[in-house]
Amino acid sequence: MAYQFLNLDYLELMAGGDQTDRRRLLEMLEKDLSEYPQLMQQTLEEEDWQKLERQAHYFKSTLPFTGYQALIQTHHSVYQNIKEAANRTNIPKQLSQVEAFCQAVRAEVQEELEKG
Repeated sequence: MAYQFLNLDYLELMAGGDQTDRRRLLEMLEKDLSEYPQLMQQTLEEEDWQKLERQAHYFKSTLPFTGYQALIQTHHSVYQNIKEAANRTNIPKQLSQVEAFCQAVRAEVQEELEKG
């Protein structure tokens, strides 16, 4: 099934045809899409820039599994702004956009998980 946001090509490649690994990767993806945008938002509110950079760096490695380029690119911009201490006034808006993208992708991940 083709999804509007989720592209499973990379996830399928990493699973290597193993259905157990595929399910595990989908579950990890669903968890990260659920947790990390909120964690980063909380950390932003605390203005803990080092912690936020670590969170954004970790989450950056999760996103290729979504295959959703708009999410990947928006998050990359957030990460660069945090890392370079640039355009910090844009970060709240960008994080909101990342969170919205994550919600859309997460719904499709959940649908994929329900298929079994």
